[in-house]
Amino acid sequence: MIIFPDAPLLRPVLTPDNPALKMAYELSREDFLVDFEGHKILVPWLLQSDGASIPQAFWSEIGSPYLPIYIFGALPHDKVYLSHEIPRADADRMLWYILRQCGVPKITANIIYDAVREFGKSHWDNDENDIGYIKVLTDKIQTSGRNPADYGFKC
Repeated sequence: MIIFPDAPLLRPVLTPDNPALKMAYELSREDFLVDFEGHKILVPWLLQSDGASIPQAFWSEIGSPYLPIYIFGALPHDKVYLSHEIPRADADRMLWYILRQCGVPKITANIIYDAVREFGKSHWDNDENDIGYIKVLTDKIQTSGRNPADYGFKC
């Protein structure tokens, strides 16, 4: 089950905090909660995401990675790939479940899930850019009076 306070409000970010991202959107309103198989994933406002990882060559077939049916799953998935608060396999199943809940056809959700399982391992292991971005994000969370640990980040 996904609990949105309302539809997540995103704003484009011209210069993402993570230099690995060419473009990004930032959750610019309140947090939202994803409750998946007993895992409560709190997605913080100020989180930046590059949307679903759909190669541009497939956009004409699958759609833009920024479509709401994809971005609602991409936000918590990206967040968990940073925080590692649940195992990777659970994170990828959560993505599939949210995609389906948002109306993505089963065959498309399966294609995205299979691609994430096949190619996502290299993104699971946080590199220098991810570690730097986690620091920036947790600083923003703290500056806004919240506790990064509430979002699965170690302080």
